[in-house]
Amino acid sequence: MIKVLAKSIREYKRASIMTPILVSGEVVMECLIPFIIATLVNQVKSGADLDSILKYGLILILMAGLSLMFGALAGSSCAVASCGLAKNLRKDMFNNIEKFSLKKRTKKVLLIKIYFIISII
Repeated sequence: MIKVLAKSIREYKRASIMTPILVSGEVVMECLIPFIIATLVNQVKSGADLDSILKYGLILILMAGLSLMFGALAGSSCAVASCGLAKNLRKDMFNNIEKFSLKKRTKKVLLIKIYFIISII
């Protein structure tokens, strides 16, 4: 089933691949922040100077910003990929239904032509 659905990704492959990568980046940042906070607390307990506290504070702000950026980009990428997949699935379903309808219509037209030819004779 996944192979059938994966055929409908087509031009949205980049967004489909980037979404899990960006979510992973967000998760890594979110997991690293508590360790940096723990290091900062240990530095403060051992009597750290203001430069050390500012350095860890700047690192925390940078990591929080990166986590926010990864999360926003992941959400945007996910929305593009999912809407694109839905668009392609609708198109594929329509084409499949048309194919069935065309087979049925062709059969009917052929039967009508045969009937018409027989009625002429």
